[in-house]
Amino acid sequence: MKQRSTTQKIIILISVLALILIAAFVLSSLNNPESITYDSLLDKVENGEIEALYISSYSVKVLYKNSKINPQYFPRRADAELNIDYRSAFTDRVLEIIREKEAADETYKRPSLMYDDPASGSLLSTLIPILGVVALGILLVW
Repeated sequence: MKQRSTTQKIIILISVLALILIAAFVLSSLNNPESITYDSLLDKVENGEIEALYISSYSVKVLYKNSKINPQYFPRRADAELNIDYRSAFTDRVLEIIREKEAADETYKRPSLMYDDPASGSLLSTLIPILGVVALGILLVW
């Protein structure tokens, strides 16, 4: 009787763990943004379908105007994502499209453009402020 009770507990435990893993997998796949092509994104910028773009070193996260995502959760959650080769070339092209559209159409609403700090998290971005404070302290004491 005791053997059967232990076996049942193990089976229940394994079943619960399996359900948790399946639920975590399903929930994580629901939050994945769709992939979008470079040309398709530029067309959407030109057509005024984009609310915001978050441009990092090698990727762009997109929030559509008709998005179901609350803007306060952007860029952690996004409607679409695009990998890019060069951040500056992409930004220049988007700004060119925006300028052309604003010149041609007064009602065009430009998307919000946000950028990350490419140096964030690097050793130099941490050490330089610390060394600056230490150097300032030495100068004040000296």
